Amino acid sequence: MDKNDFDVDFDFEEEYGFDPKDFLSEDEDFDFSDILEDDALSDHQDDTRKFQLDPSPEEPQDGQFDESVDEDLTADFPEHTDRQENAEPEDDDVRIYGQPEEEQEEALPDYDQEEYPQEEEYPAEEAYYDEEEPEPAKKKKGMSFSLPKRSGKPKKEKKKKTSDPSKKSVFSKLLDMYMEPVTNLKKEEVLDPLDPKYIRRKKREKKRIFKEVYLPAIIAGAALFLILSFVVGSVSNALTVKKNKDSAAKVEAQQQANAAGAAELEFKRLIAEAESLVVGYDYDGAIALLDSYSSDNDKFTQQVTAKKAELVNEQKQLVEVKDLSSIPNLSFHVLMADASRACNKDISGADLAGLYNKNFVSVEEFTRILNQLYAANYVLVDFNSFISSVPGVDGNSSFFTKSVYLPSGKKPVMITETMVNYFEYMVDPDKDGTPDAKGHGFAYKLVLDDNGDIKAAYVDENGQTQIGNYDLVPVLEAFIQEHPDFCYQGARAILAVTGTEGVFGYRTNTSYVSRFGQSFYDQEVIGAKEIVAALREKGYTIASYTYSNQAYRGMSTLQIQAEVTNWTNQITPVIGEVDTIVFARASDIEAYSGTTFNVLYNSGIRFFLNSGSSPRVDVNTTFVRQTRLMVTGESMAWYASQFSSYFDSNVVLDLTSRGGMPAKS
Repeated sequence: MDKNDFDVDFDFEEEYGFDPKDFLSEDEDFDFSDILEDDALSDHQDDTRKFQLDPSPEEPQDGQFDESVDEDLTADFPEHTDRQENAEPEDDDVRIYGQPEEEQEEALPDYDQEEYPQEEEYPAEEAYYDEEEPEPAKKKKGMSFSLPKRSGKPKKEKKKKTSDPSKKSVFSKLLDMYMEPVTNLKKEEVLDPLDPKYIRRKKREKKRIFKEVYLPAIIAGAALFLILSFVVGSVSNALTVKKNKDSAAKVEAQQQANAAGAAELEFKRLIAEAESLVVGYDYDGAIALLDSYSSDNDKFTQQVTAKKAELVNEQKQLVEVKDLSSIPNLSFHVLMADASRACNKDISGADLAGLYNKNFVSVEEFTRILNQLYAANYVLVDFNSFISSVPGVDGNSSFFTKSVYLPSGKKPVMITETMVNYFEYMVDPDKDGTPDAKGHGFAYKLVLDDNGDIKAAYVDENGQTQIGNYDLVPVLEAFIQEHPDFCYQGARAILAVTGTEGVFGYRTNTSYVSRFGQSFYDQEVIGAKEIVAALREKGYTIASYTYSNQAYRGMSTLQIQAEVTNWTNQITPVIGEVDTIVFARASDIEAYSGTTFNVLYNSGIRFFLNSGSSPRVDVNTTFVRQTRLMVTGESMAWYASQFSSYFDSNVVLDLTSRGGMPAKS
């Protein structure tokens, strides 16, 4: 560095009110080379520097101040004191020229307790110096200049409160630790940028700065990142665990709710089924169903127990039917869907119209009979309601009566329908295999509707096929649905069919193969089996009305055997085995023993129904015999008294639709 390139760290004019240039000689340059020696300032910048003043009045040497400098200057400007040339005094052995040695300790500021005075300690408005400026001193060798003298006493320095390093915050201590290398860097010697030593030092400094400043920060940042990652991961994992737990809790709550809902539905279903059985007078079945109920829900268990106690009490109020032998069986032929057509001579012909009026009952009349039976407290039963059987070692069953319990005032009744094969002459007079408007006003077959309910197909006078309640089965089903207490434990009617033309309107006799082909026959068999299964599922009893609608009383044993053989070959494959026969044409067999009886018994018949004017049931060990009451137009018109216990014939009979009074035999 050139001696003229001295870089002043502060503005003298601004700080102390004078310009150093005024004190410099115009002829000679001021040389600071002796002052700035070998990194003295840079290496010891944090040490306190003091100007040393020569107390002798002789000309100052290089590096010394002129004697004109005020003796108190060292006290006012401790920062600008320097060490003596070629001397290295210790910090506690500083000397100030121009002042006695014993007073130096008092004159020197306490560097351990006070900081250097700041510029605000000497405001501009304070008069520290004389108003007259002294003439500039001649520049001598080295630095020599005079400072104006102060007038009066200097203003006492304010002691600035020093900060206690022990009271620094943790953040401040960390900041000082990391910034120390940078601070020390500023104290390093300033070298020529082109000097290799400078370049090497710069590289070393960069490495040192990186190791001491940036590397710890990077490590701390990486550690902080890892810590944050761990914390975030932990929090995220905790949130995930909580979410999974909440989800599992919701699923468990939903499962419990579903289980509770399922338990409630099961309870309601059980109660509804028990009540349905009770409506049908099956108290034993209802109580057994309630006994089978098991649940952890105390509320439902208590209600089931209470319901069971209620049913047991109701069952005790039931009355046993004592006279089972007098159970009536009201018997009907297939019903006239439209009596005005059936009894019309122009449609059915004179002979058939009269027979229809005499021997048949219309749908409307049967409905009236059901209503009157219900009003008279009759309940529909069947053989299974009051007869039980026990199989023997020989394969034959023994029959016994069993008790029937009904509410007080209720009475049992049976219903039978015959000719439920719908003869061709009634529904298809031209026998072309397709019922049409030429029919006589009867349904032509039983079918299943879209809901699976049993209905009757009927062709009206306009040739339109109708599906509905056009015969006894669908009418009875509709009535039971409206009045479930009319049916005892699921009992239904007995349906008797012949075999020469098939069953339930389906032409299942093999004779139809030659007439309409095998495909027609196969489809008829399929339809017949479907309706048979539906009828049996509902509880209907399917019986024989003899194979060819013949009166067996006047037939020989061989003829009856032929009837049984034809039935077995033609009808059994379609409807299965039957154990009940309804004798056609109001007939019976001569005796319930002997060869004719054995032919029927050996074919599997155990229930024999004949016709008569009064009801009767005989239960033998090996068979059951019953007398049924034929309900016809003639019997209602001329023998109404035999039905007086069941219904009023005068109310039931519809002479208007019949076109007149039925003929009397």
